[in-house]
Amino acid sequence: MNIQNYAQSTVESCLACCLLQLRYFYEKKKIAKKEEQQLLFDALALGRPDFVGNHLAIFFKKTKIKTMRYGHNKLLCDWAKKSKGNSIVQHEIDLNFIDQLLNKGPLTIVVDNHIFSHFGHYPHWIVIYQKQGNNYLIYDPWLGEKKLISKTLLKTAIDSFLKKLWMAPQVIRFKH
Repeated sequence: MNIQNYAQSTVESCLACCLLQLRYFYEKKKIAKKEEQQLLFDALALGRPDFVGNHLAIFFKKTKIKTMRYGHNKLLCDWAKKSKGNSIVQHEIDLNFIDQLLNKGPLTIVVDNHIFSHFGHYPHWIVIYQKQGNNYLIYDPWLGEKKLISKTLLKTAIDSFLKKLWMAPQVIRFKH
């Protein structure tokens, strides 16, 4: 499994690390700290309305890799589409949907960080590579390593993001 051991260098760069980690999976191009930080800073420079969409726009501009973005609820999707015309598809984000997408390759998802015993409740992007029985092989950019988590833990992380943080889960995968 092509997973680079690389820990995010800033508290806000988990999405940048996940996108670069997925690129490493497919293209074997190593993640560099400068590239991680530049992706984050360029996305921030585009403005505040759609942080995720900004990352995807910058990532495509630099890599020409197309992505597919899914949002859990209609409100998020309608809002994201208004922000620079970002492409997003509404779909309930649950374990069944994740399992379906994993048939097409790894993906990145935003979850409640608290479930992973980091610091408090806040959004955190991870990469999910594959399902192994009742577990999932993931990359956690905070730790910079792969690990196996239970189906129950992943479900709790998604549900907590939706219910405790009152945010709509999102999933991103590469098109190929």
